[in-house]
Formats: sequence, structure tokens, C-alpha cells
Amino acid sequence: MALMLHQAFRYLVVLLLVTLSSLASAKPVGIWCAGDDWIAVPEDTAVSLSWVQPLADSVSGNATWVYLAEKGGGIRSLLSGGQWQQILSDAGRGDMLLLQLGSNERREDMPDSYLRPDSFAVVLSQLLVEADKAKLSVVLCTPVAGLTSSYAGVHYPCYGAYADVIRRVAAQKRVPLLDLEEVSFGWLQNADEDRVSSCFLTDDRFYGLTPEGARLVADMARNLILKNKIKQLAKYIIKS
Repeated sequence: MALMLHQAFRYLVVLLLVTLSSLASAKPVGIWCAGDDWIAVPEDTAVSLSWVQPLADSVSGNATWVYLAEKGGGIRSLLSGGQWQQILSDAGRGDMLLLQLGSNERREDMPDSYLRPDSFAVVLSQLLVEADKAKLSVVLCTPVAGLTSSYAGVHYPCYGAYADVIRRVAAQKRVPLLDLEEVSFGWLQNADEDRVSSCFLTDDRFYGLTPEGARLVADMARNLILKNKIKQLAKYIIKS
């Protein structure tokens, strides 16, 4: 009898451990979104969307999305506004961060955002070091490409060295990259004027996506995640 009770007790202990392990693994992963205008969630979602909003629809329900990006924001406001500290403090072990930068750091007319490319590289690298210490998985994103306002079919080289900084730092730190500038540039070169106008809000194609455009860029991001096997996100993507 004593042996049977001992075996039953061991069985219950094992069952309890398995149950606790399952509950722990079921904990939703946090997906944090920070950076500049392209990833910022607009106030009027009937007119405009961030590309991460429809992307969230492609991700399993076992994920919690946190949107911290701001219009006009960038790496300097991320630090001065307290969002970076919030991410480091509140993100759980194994959470992910989609960090899209490069569109406002280039703006000399925005002194609160502007950084020289070399300074941008130094600060971005430091953020990745801090994220790694916090066990936060970062996916860097280049900005969405733009065209000239006259829609001449010529790539507008607005990001230049800043997009290159993101690519270089991602490679140096071995951080996954969603090169949205590259793929959106390819799409823009082959799209007609009406299609482009239905996807972008402003004449110069900067900083605003319609709901249709957001879904388009989200599809680009989703394809890059699967193509490049970005495991941090790919395992949560709902296969269509």
C-alpha cells in the first residue's frame, strides 16, 4: 500500500510539473513596436494604418502587441521620451521588438530628431547591446521607400546613409532585418500611379499609409519574415 501511495504521489508531482510547464509556454509573447512614423499607429485608423496593425492579423493569438512608436519620432525621442526604458523594464524575457528607424534621423530641419549617420550607428548599436542584456529579441526595419512627388518612377534617395546604417548594424550585431525600403522600392518601380495613390496618403509618399497600403507593406514584411526564416516571428505567423 505504501509503495502504491508513493508511486501515486510521484505521478501527481510529474503531472503538476507538466501542467505548470504548459501554462508557462502558453504565456503570450510580447511584440513591442517602436520607432518612427512608418510604424506609428495613427489616431484615425479609418484613414490611415501602420503596417504592423494588419501584420498582427497574420500572427497567432498567443501574442500581445504593444505600440509605442510616435509620429515624428526616432531614436532620440525613443530615449528622451522614456519609451526605451519602458521597453527594457516591462518587456518579458523572450519578448520581441520591431524597431523601425531612419526616416527622421536624417531630417536636419528637425533638431530634436537629427543625428549624423555615424552618431546614429553608435546609438543604434548601443540599444542592441542593452536589448541583448535584457534578453529582448530585436528585429530592425528600414523605412518604407518613397518616390519623387511628380511620380517620375525614380527612386527618391531620401534615406541613403541612414538605411545603410541599419543594414550594417544589423549585420554586425547579427540581428534580423526587415529591409522594407528595398522591397517597397521594387514594388514602387512597377506600380501605376493610381495604385500608388491608393496606398500612400501624401503626394511625396512619405510617412502615411492608407489601410490598403498598410496591408500591402504588412504582406511584404510577412513574406520577408518567412523567406529569411526570422525565427523570432516566423513561428507565430499563421500560414495562409
